[in-house]
Amino acid sequence: MGRHASELRLPRLQGGTKSFVVQHGPDRRLVTIGRFPVVSLADARAEAKRVLAELTLGKHRPRTARWDEALKQYLDACNEKNRPSTVQGYKRLINRYFPFKLRQLGEIVAEDIERKLASIKAPAELNHALVAVKTFLGWCQKPPRRYIAHNPCEGMAPTKCKSRKRVLSDGELAEVFRIAFEGTDAFSHIVTLAILTGQRRSEIASLPRSWCNPRERLITLPDHITKNGVEHTFPYGDFVEQVLARRSNVVKGDLYFPPGQEPTSCSSPQPSSSRSTRAATADARAGPNSQARSGRTPASRNFLRGV
Repeated sequence: MGRHASELRLPRLQGGTKSFVVQHGPDRRLVTIGRFPVVSLADARAEAKRVLAELTLGKHRPRTARWDEALKQYLDACNEKNRPSTVQGYKRLINRYFPFKLRQLGEIVAEDIERKLASIKAPAELNHALVAVKTFLGWCQKPPRRYIAHNPCEGMAPTKCKSRKRVLSDGELAEVFRIAFEGTDAFSHIVTLAILTGQRRSEIASLPRSWCNPRERLITLPDHITKNGVEHTFPYGDFVEQVLARRSNVVKGDLYFPPGQEPTSCSSPQPSSSRSTRAATADARAGPNSQARSGRTPASRNFLRGV
């Protein structure tokens, strides 16, 4: 065999699936042939010979792109149809866990993806990262781009995560509401409105005056802000009206919670009044038997899902 001999390989992927690949050249570049047993050994050998022959004759010029170039195109396309927060999530996950940057897409194989995934310890984060990169590479595979013949994430599936069993009891919820309703900061107001309306924290934090109808006492969330993409109208009562009136006295302009002026999440640096609200909500969630050194457990960033 020559110094740079080529070989047909059948590596095992995550989940037990296998794909034929050809390794060739001085840089040991890998070209994916297809998934086994969809592609038989005989067909894989025939395709490998064809690919190697074209490489030898200088005719094999796959239409490919660099990872960073394709990613930019993908995110630009996502910006046209997805929410900014969704696109930002894709960008964060792919750039953080899959920094292939200048590598050609055709050089990325399943083992590369699996090595990156193995470094992620949190199951939920691992699943999000896998879905993000699998979707991106699927986009690269589709026409008219066809940057890759096969998605190296094929056969990889998210792992199952345990669902939350702990939710706020009626007494805990009442205590959280009492403290939040008495608060004067943005986070307290968001918690109060989330409890009273049953809406998501992100929906409340994005609330402008233009979505509210004071005469009919209705709030309409447009389809681009709701999770299911459907416009949602719901009524509100006296307590909500009081909180909205307080916000009107604090901020000017259309938004009740302008970005950058006040912290609007429990993970942001908070003033003292907001920290007291966070402490109360954390105490309510921890319950009387908390063994935390401070006497309470930290409030989860997503604890409002239990409301």
